[in-house]
Amino acid sequence: MLYNSKVISIGLVTLALNGCGTGEEEPSSPQDSIVEVVAQDALLKTEINDSGYIVDLSTIVLANQSENVFRLSDVSVINSNSSCSPISIEQQSFTINRKQATVCDYAYAVIANNQTDVNEHSSGMVRVVVSDGDMFQLPALSHVAKINEVNTTTDPDYNYEPIQINLINELSLVGTDVSNWTLSPSITQPYTKGSLVNVDVTNHLIEYIPAPGTSGIDRLMYSYIDDSAGQAYSGVIDIAVAENANQGIELLTPNAIYGLNGKTYVPLKDAINGIEIDVSPYVNSLDGDDIQLIYVKSLTAPQTSIDGANQNNLTNTKFTFKASTQNVHFVTYAVSDHKGSYQIGHISVTVLDENDMAPWVDVTDEQSNTLFYAPKTLNVAIANSYTFDESITTRVSGINYSVAGLYSDSVIEYCSQLSAELATSEELKSLVDRGWLNTALWPQNSEYLVLDRISGDIKILDISAGAYTIDITTLDNPLSDISYYPACVEKSDATDRMLVSLQLSAKLRSGTTSISVPNGKSINTTLTGYFNDGSVENDMLLFDKSLTTFVQSSQLLTQDSFGFIAHTIGNTDLYGQYNANKDPLRSNIIDIEVTTAVVTNGTLSVSSSTVPQGSTITLDGQIEYSDNSSSLVSDEASITWMIDKSEYTGTGSHYYVDDITYDGSNWTLKSSVNQGTFEIYWMIDGVESNPKQVTIVEAVLVNLESIVTKDSTSHLVANEFAIGRPFYFTVMGIFTDGVSRDVTSMIEQQNWEYDSSYVNQSSTSFNQFTGHAVNRNPNDCGYGQPIKAWLNGLSICKSVIIAEPYLMSVTLTPSHHILPRGTSVDLTVIGTYSDASSQTVSGCTWASSNSNRATVDVNGKVSTNASSELGDVNITAECNARYGTGTLSSSTKISVTGPSLVSINASPDSWRMSRLETEKLTAIGTYSDGTTADISDTVSWSKTSSGYDSSLTINGAQVTVGVGYTRSGSLDFVAKLNGITSDTVTLTLYNSFYVSSNNMRISFPSRSELNWSGSKWFCGNVASVQGEDWGGRDSDWGALSLGTSEQIYNAGVAKEIHDMFVNQLNDDGKPYGTYYGVWNEKSGSERYLYNMSNNSESFTWKTDTSTFLCGQSF
Repeated sequence: MLYNSKVISIGLVTLALNGCGTGEEEPSSPQDSIVEVVAQDALLKTEINDSGYIVDLSTIVLANQSENVFRLSDVSVINSNSSCSPISIEQQSFTINRKQATVCDYAYAVIANNQTDVNEHSSGMVRVVVSDGDMFQLPALSHVAKINEVNTTTDPDYNYEPIQINLINELSLVGTDVSNWTLSPSITQPYTKGSLVNVDVTNHLIEYIPAPGTSGIDRLMYSYIDDSAGQAYSGVIDIAVAENANQGIELLTPNAIYGLNGKTYVPLKDAINGIEIDVSPYVNSLDGDDIQLIYVKSLTAPQTSIDGANQNNLTNTKFTFKASTQNVHFVTYAVSDHKGSYQIGHISVTVLDENDMAPWVDVTDEQSNTLFYAPKTLNVAIANSYTFDESITTRVSGINYSVAGLYSDSVIEYCSQLSAELATSEELKSLVDRGWLNTALWPQNSEYLVLDRISGDIKILDISAGAYTIDITTLDNPLSDISYYPACVEKSDATDRMLVSLQLSAKLRSGTTSISVPNGKSINTTLTGYFNDGSVENDMLLFDKSLTTFVQSSQLLTQDSFGFIAHTIGNTDLYGQYNANKDPLRSNIIDIEVTTAVVTNGTLSVSSSTVPQGSTITLDGQIEYSDNSSSLVSDEASITWMIDKSEYTGTGSHYYVDDITYDGSNWTLKSSVNQGTFEIYWMIDGVESNPKQVTIVEAVLVNLESIVTKDSTSHLVANEFAIGRPFYFTVMGIFTDGVSRDVTSMIEQQNWEYDSSYVNQSSTSFNQFTGHAVNRNPNDCGYGQPIKAWLNGLSICKSVIIAEPYLMSVTLTPSHHILPRGTSVDLTVIGTYSDASSQTVSGCTWASSNSNRATVDVNGKVSTNASSELGDVNITAECNARYGTGTLSSSTKISVTGPSLVSINASPDSWRMSRLETEKLTAIGTYSDGTTADISDTVSWSKTSSGYDSSLTINGAQVTVGVGYTRSGSLDFVAKLNGITSDTVTLTLYNSFYVSSNNMRISFPSRSELNWSGSKWFCGNVASVQGEDWGGRDSDWGALSLGTSEQIYNAGVAKEIHDMFVNQLNDDGKPYGTYYGVWNEKSGSERYLYNMSNNSESFTWKTDTSTFLCGQSF
């Protein structure tokens, strides 16, 4: 259990407060002669001073008899601050130092004077705060330490959850910032010394671990020092050590505020007698268990307690609050559900002496929900620890009151304690103008501190000047050593504005206090509202028509949606007001005089809003008068004309206007030659018409002045153009500003009139034409083709002679030529004419750029010789032309190269050869410079006769006829090189085979089978039999021998002959076959057959027949 150690009776009572709510009184033998003294805990505060501070216990200790019945038996410092040691100890007090901001905790004991046993004493604790600040109590904090959660010690029975208390975070939640203050490392535990407390001063953390076996309520007392401000602060943390046996108890209102009978405070007389406070509205059991109030404590109201009759009441939730001083008293209480759950709450009770309460009250602007705090009386300021500097005495209704006065450097802090800000001069003036401060009985004939919203400076405003007389632009600065009344304001929301002043203005003389208006004329009035946030409503009727009204002393004016209309001649005062039913805020007063009718309005019209340079427009309109009459501008001869807000005074006085004239019935304006836009309006007796904007545009065409034609290429003026030669027109026009301008581009395509039989119009440049037929005929415009241009109904005509086509360009052909030495080439000039025709041009002048390479004659023939230089030379022809420089020219490049092949002579002219024989042909080339060369291997040889097959091959100059060549007769050949073809050479082919290894010829086989006698006849007449001419060697043939057959077989010829004829049919209709008749030169025998396919032989009868081959040696 945790016990409140201070409640100890001397010889009479011991009162215990425990977690189960079973505290009780056990009276001893009551004797009236025994003096009861009870030491109480207390929280005292004193300012810093060099003199000592006397801690007077006579106002703290309770006694059942008169004064001076006890004495101080002991006093000791219970925190670790060495500066707290008492200077001296007296009978009922002790003295301490107070030279610096600090917090000191003392334990003391008292004993009755007639008591001899020193053990029969009563003990208590006193905390003294030494600080220059008015606020010294920090908001009370509370926590719950739970059992059976975490064991952080080596003791197995010690099961408590450590509590981490972050003072910065928890105090910021209740509006207190301690981050820049210094936390004292010393924590006082007035109820127990066994709990573990760790302090982290750097991070403002306190860790609390209850002592083993603890349950109920524990308290930690901590303190802060703000050295920079010389202020100290006292704080308490109450901790309920509870079990996690059930859902526990919730606090519905952790920090409750208590007032009596609907008030926000408790009257001092009631606090002295004691009032009963019930905590049940602030707590709730989550399990539906009964709740008992088991603990209540207030350091500044120590007699607050639970009544003895309720000590054992397990459902009691009430306590008695007692206090004897005006103050804001903080009460800490604890409740239990008797099942291990505790909860701690806080109640603040403000005690005020109603006999010292001022009659003035706060003022609220209901429109903006803005609250103005009335000055606080001294007792209210002290009770609430409000900042103040001096006491100001004021007398209201015959009674003097002490009011808390503020210096200018303290008023901001004071307003912030009210969660408010310093009111602006506009806001406080508005309260004075409306009479609200009189109604609220605020101290009059007084100076209040206000804020200049524009500069941000603090000023003083004297409210005794009266409504609508205060000039807030000339407020004085406050003196630093004089205290004034504070004017603090709390604004509910940034969007809620408070109307602080009104300003009425009239259109005729805005800002003046008087205005003269002709009868029947309208006055455009504007009532402007100014708000406390600096915003402005320019038209209060639009802003809030229901609460905005106007007042006039004499009813001379009729109100409409724009202002007022004068209807009666005379004088009247006019002002605007807001919220007329509740002390209205009114505007300045304007004195209005209604006079006779004058010009009130008018309009201006112009015949055209655009006028060409140097042209005129007509000005007209209507003039209206205040009596509803009107006249035309054209009827008024005396009018002041304003051009771009400057008065027109005559010709040349304005950049855009040349002259404004009146002819008795019309006003006419002539524009200048300067293009641009100007504004014009009339003014009569100060009344202006509506302005009109007039734009001076480009001058307008008056007439077409001239038309000329020019060559499209040379741009020279001419009247005759050849077919195909483009030409164009230039048309000049006279404009309203007297300037002649080119208007050609303004004439559209369809506005050119011409005869397409002679000319064509360009599709892009509409003023350009090209002739395509000769025309020299006379017409209304002259000679040739007439062309007319139309523009804006105006026309102009021009005749152009269309002449024969002209030479436009020349070209040489060939364009590039290679010319070998000793050769020549004829160049031709081709001319292109303007009608797109082309033909050869003669009579041109020719020139060579290098006569050492090539020369050119008058006809364009280019020649070289054997000694001409090699390289390129330019040949130029220059021809006469009609236009431009008079000549046209063209060039071509001639490349002079070495001599070129002129002819090829092939040989032999004719020759004869057998199959399997090769002949080399010869080609001799003749060149352009007369030289010759053997080009046999350079030329390309080719056959010109038909019947060529693959058995005849031409390899370079070598001609070879294969064994399989079947065509008989002659063949023609030519040699070709660089496009030159030789003469023809002729080959006549023998029906025989040439065997180079034996240097012999072999005839075709006999056409029929023969016996040996027939073979001799065949070989002796082979030329005539085969129809061949053997060149004189027609009779020296003989049949092949066996040895020769073997030789031609080894040479591969026998097999080729065999393969060629084996399947062919002879004249007998039989295949030639494989075997041929031969004779054996060794034995002289004639009866042999030779197998031409495999080089074998066999013997046959002399009378047998076979096929024979004949041979001839060279």
